[in-house]
Amino acid sequence: MKMTIICRVEPGCLGPDGADHVEEFCKLGQKEFDAIDPDIFDWEIIPRFDKTRPELQYKLRGRNLNEQQSELYLKALGKDPDTFEEALFKQLSLSVNHYFGR
Repeated sequence: MKMTIICRVEPGCLGPDGADHVEEFCKLGQKEFDAIDPDIFDWEIIPRFDKTRPELQYKLRGRNLNEQQSELYLKALGKDPDTFEEALFKQLSLSVNHYFGR
């Protein structure tokens, strides 16, 4: 069963005019993230306009997982949670550079 990972992208990470780019960036980011472990993860790369929503959210069968549950599931998949999130944010940074053609 696939784990859904929702990654909310703040417009500010795309620069001062990020609000003008964030939705288009998320479309590109979605394509890039869809290639990462597609057999075990469903990715949702979306804008984060509501700061009360978490940057990262994990779900299984449509149900939200708390931090402990998500860590246990990632470990069951053979992923170290800290290393996994570090790699996720590195990929996000690479996607930003790709979006801006750097």
